[in-house]
Amino acid sequence: MLHVRGKKIIGVAAVFILGSALSAFGIEFHLKLFGGLNYSSFNEINLALAAWKMQHEKEAQVTHGYKFEGGDVKKFHSGFDFETELLVSLSRRVALGIGTGYIYNELLDQKTALTIKKNVTTYVYVHPTTVSAFPLSLSGYYFLPLGNKFSLYFRSSVGLLWAKYVDRDGVRRIQDAKYSYSSQLATAKGTCFQGGLGFKYQLEAFISFFLEASAKAAKIGNFMGDLGKEKGTLYFYEEYVPKTKFWEAKIRLMTKEPTGLFYRSVRKASVDFSGVSAKIGLLIKF
Repeated sequence: MLHVRGKKIIGVAAVFILGSALSAFGIEFHLKLFGGLNYSSFNEINLALAAWKMQHEKEAQVTHGYKFEGGDVKKFHSGFDFETELLVSLSRRVALGIGTGYIYNELLDQKTALTIKKNVTTYVYVHPTTVSAFPLSLSGYYFLPLGNKFSLYFRSSVGLLWAKYVDRDGVRRIQDAKYSYSSQLATAKGTCFQGGLGFKYQLEAFISFFLEASAKAAKIGNFMGDLGKEKGTLYFYEEYVPKTKFWEAKIRLMTKEPTGLFYRSVRKASVDFSGVSAKIGLLIKF
């Protein structure tokens, strides 16, 4: 027990000595905590959502006893970004950072609800969709002092993104409280590039407040998921529906690439996190 405690004490002392030595050379450490809103394209997802709605409308139009009573599917774009970074300040103007975070975008049930009367029974259909990701990034910063307390800074980052895609098809009778769902889940990994512009204000000696706007390029493909006992690949394609004479865009997990006269525009699906974000946060010196 004493031996273990001795190792811990030596470890803490080593970190303290190293930090003190680096501080003597003008190297400082900061913890950056920030979050805000994002806006991403999600082109394929939006195409599939719009086609899902259109197919339900067309089916109601061509089927005797069916009536499309209303509803809409909102565009899927906005969400939330949260990040934390460890910054190593090499000088007053230059810093390096390593960080992670969480990206989350969700289209809720009520934003996809369609009401369709089928003979004497009215149903509500929903298609909620969620995408999320965990980034791991390396960043470079250049600070431009604008006085004793104000600074403008530029940020450039590169890293990896572990992404998850989930969608669900839900249906309920209008008088029921709960939906019956079927769902699919797929995951993938890809690269992420980001550039940003920020404004920092020194609140106290050890804490600063900042605002940051950034643009991100991160189109993630090759999503995989479980299909019972087999692995499936997430595909984007258009499928011809003879009853409605409509090419419906879909995103589906499949064990093999769909082929034949009833399929076109077949490719591996991608989730495009590319877009812009605005964040606020704190920079804490330690």
